[in-house]
Amino acid sequence: SPQERLSPLRERLAVSIVDWAEPASIDRAIAQATPSVVFHLAGPPFNPPTLPLNVFLDAAVNNTAALLRSLDDAGNGARIVFTSSAAVYGNPAHAPETQVPAPVTWLGAAKPMAGVLLATAGRKTGRPIVELRPYTPHGPGERAERLIPSLNAAALAQRPLPLSAG
Repeated sequence: SPQERLSPLRERLAVSIVDWAEPASIDRAIAQATPSVVFHLAGPPFNPPTLPLNVFLDAAVNNTAALLRSLDDAGNGARIVFTSSAAVYGNPAHAPETQVPAPVTWLGAAKPMAGVLLATAGRKTGRPIVELRPYTPHGPGERAERLIPSLNAAALAQRPLPLSAG
């Protein structure tokens, strides 16, 4: 992820860059930080969803398994807050949290796989797990071509809003 997004907070953060393929790299970061809460936000970009399946599986499943292994090996029982995606539901405009996943993209398929790993880890170890499935998150540093920034820019410039047919 672009590191400049952390600039406003950099002085208050201890940032560790890890190589997910190198278990020792993850172990060092866990040992250095000794976290009580891990915000698992990692994942490939969704738009456009043209990346091959293995990229999504590595980011969602393999990296989640590596994180769990490292935390367990360190004896760290940190709560994990996992950012999944509304893509797990397919294409509905709104889905209740009780809806069974019905993905139509590789991201939508890979995220619930990571969620199952995390839920299993929670049951096996007692580790607290929270899974979020946000729809169209928005905030500072968001790319201009994303939905909400593009709508804001069009409205401020008094241009037609760039919407699809739905």
